[in-house]
Amino acid sequence: MEKEYFVSKTKNISLNIVNTKIDSIREKSTIRKSVRVLKDGKMGISGSRSDLPFEELEQNAISMIDIELPNGFAFQDGCKKEWDIIKRDFSNDEIVNIANNVLKQLKENFPDYIFSNKIGYEYSNVNVKNSKNMDYTVKTNGIYLAIIFKHKKSNSIMDGFLGKQYFDTPDIDEYIVNYSKYLSAFNNEVSFDKDNAIIVFPEYTNAMPYAFLTKHINGEFYERGASYFSSKKNKKLFSDRFSMYDINMDEENGICNPFDADGFLRKEKKIPIFKDGVFINPLYDLKKAIIYNTKPTGTSTRSYNTGSSINPNYLFVPSIDKKLEDIDECIIPVMSAGGDFQDNGDISIPLQLAYLVRKGKFIGKIPQVILTANIDNLFNNDYIGALKDGVFKNDINKYMAFRMSVNKG
Repeated sequence: MEKEYFVSKTKNISLNIVNTKIDSIREKSTIRKSVRVLKDGKMGISGSRSDLPFEELEQNAISMIDIELPNGFAFQDGCKKEWDIIKRDFSNDEIVNIANNVLKQLKENFPDYIFSNKIGYEYSNVNVKNSKNMDYTVKTNGIYLAIIFKHKKSNSIMDGFLGKQYFDTPDIDEYIVNYSKYLSAFNNEVSFDKDNAIIVFPEYTNAMPYAFLTKHINGEFYERGASYFSSKKNKKLFSDRFSMYDINMDEENGICNPFDADGFLRKEKKIPIFKDGVFINPLYDLKKAIIYNTKPTGTSTRSYNTGSSINPNYLFVPSIDKKLEDIDECIIPVMSAGGDFQDNGDISIPLQLAYLVRKGKFIGKIPQVILTANIDNLFNNDYIGALKDGVFKNDINKYMAFRMSVNKG
């Protein structure tokens, strides 16, 4: 019988922000444990939200062996190894001081706004070991600023979001300066009557076109014929300028997934999904790779008490030789809710808040509009690319530019 033992320890400090002040502080430490066992081609899983002894979890897992596995599925061989990408620890007082500094500067610079939501800190220590000598540990931490802004004269519940995650001491001055353009231009309403425009998403990983790609590069979808890219592997689908990779290790940007939920240790930090417009590789977990006679891609995730599912680590797009200031005119979406995509590649994105930007300068906010496009066009003739810059300097996540149709909201 093969056995695997999982334990995750986390610490979260969350500061609740109300009316530009710290309203409350919550500190929470959690432990999640689980045991998986393999016997006669079947798996049993037992998990706990408390510090139950592994012996008890193991007996529970053995009693629940009923998950059918493909022939050849086994826990991974390994060794003892640790990845610790923590640059520095933060005390509770330091986190409170950082929050007070952010709120003080926002209040002084933008007295016409109300700021709310969360500022916090997260620490994670994950250890996985099994009966085949694997003993892996990953340690990460980070501070997040997740601040909602609302103009005092606005009738909306919220007007926009100022988000940033840090893996070292936050540069608060940079945070304020970079988001000041959003707040300063908010009251300047400008018209926009063109039926198409260059759309520059602030973060491409959260943009709707990439949500479509994330769904359809799933290897199980691909093999079942349910993916937009099914039967198109090694075929040129998009512009020569478009490449996309899955990254599982980038310590500077807080990406640390050296092994996946199956314990598969990927040698390559970066693997191609699209290269020069060619569809190279769908993503697989270990089970689906065995079923479809291919290689796992180190892209499976799971909760402590569930089976695994396919999910990218971080989708990365190389930058082109162009900055935001090089684009004569564009629209930058800030708030979008209610958008969706169809499996045929059609995309619709309603924008509740978006800015007209000329050569990097924020002119003002435009009326609510709806963006429409199709994936084939977006990543071919209408594809401009990931720019050299982003909202924050040296951030891995860059501005992403496409040409899209603009419809009145």
